[in-house]
Formats: sequence, structure tokens, C-alpha cells
Amino acid sequence: MSDKNNGSFRRFAEKVFEWLDDAEDVSRPSVDKAIEYSKEWLKEAEQVSHEEAEKFASYLRRDMAQAGHNLSVTGEAISKWLGIDVAVAEDKLFSGFISVADKTQTEWVEFNDELAHGGTYGSGEYAVAGKLKCEHCGQVIQLRHFSRIPPCPKCHKVQFQRAH
Repeated sequence: MSDKNNGSFRRFAEKVFEWLDDAEDVSRPSVDKAIEYSKEWLKEAEQVSHEEAEKFASYLRRDMAQAGHNLSVTGEAISKWLGIDVAVAEDKLFSGFISVADKTQTEWVEFNDELAHGGTYGSGEYAVAGKLKCEHCGQVIQLRHFSRIPPCPKCHKVQFQRAH
């Protein structure tokens, strides 16, 4: 995926959180609706293919579901799970993500059970800011914002888990 797609993914996620700011509630159905509206906007405004828009939606849903699941199971703050200091993360997008994941944690836990990826993040996918640990060598990489996951800088493998 190109740098253009990295910017498109970021604008897609921003659009989702803008829709949710205007929503009367922040339930799973309203999140799904915001994602659908944002996919349509992305295809028109950014000239992104339907397949790319679907990938972006699945990446954002994955991160939100895992964040909600982590919060409900461990009670651990999302920022700790991501390995990020919220005070340092001045990213409006990151704040929107944390707010929505926190408010919808119960519903996203149920959605997380439907996901087939088992918590694995792959190189080339997009993910919310935070730490990811290489499944092969244990190298930890830090994503500073919503961005594309690179191959492991140490062993060049492509599978990661969230690092705590």
C-alpha cells in the first residue's frame, strides 16, 4: 500500500470519528453506520477502490474490537494496552479512537469474538498507534499514529501481536 493509502486510511478514520461526534449515541450500530458512511465518502473523495475501503474498515473494526475486549477483560486502560502515553499523544484521531473504544467496549467484545484474525497484525495492514511485537523474534515496533504496519526491522517477518 502506498503513502497515498496511508493518508487515505487516516482520513477515513477521522471521518468515522467525525460522524460519531455527531451521533446521538455511540453504540455498535452507530459505529457500523459511521464506518459505512465513511467508506462511501472515501471511495468518492479519495478515489479509493471498494476493496481498499473494505480493508480500511476491517482494520479499524479490528483495533476497536481488540481495544474494547482488552478493557473489559483486564480493566487496563486502552493507552496502556497500546503502549502509549495519552498525555504525549496529541493526535485528535487517537483521542477519538480511545473515546469510542471505551464507550462501546461491551458491544465490541462481542464483535471481537467474530473476528478470525486472532489478534494477529500483518505487515501492510493499518493499525492504531501503539506497540506491536514481532511473533518471530520479539522485536517491538512503535506506531506513532494510525499507519501502515511495516515488516519487522530486525528479522523482516510480517506477523505481530500487541505488545504491553
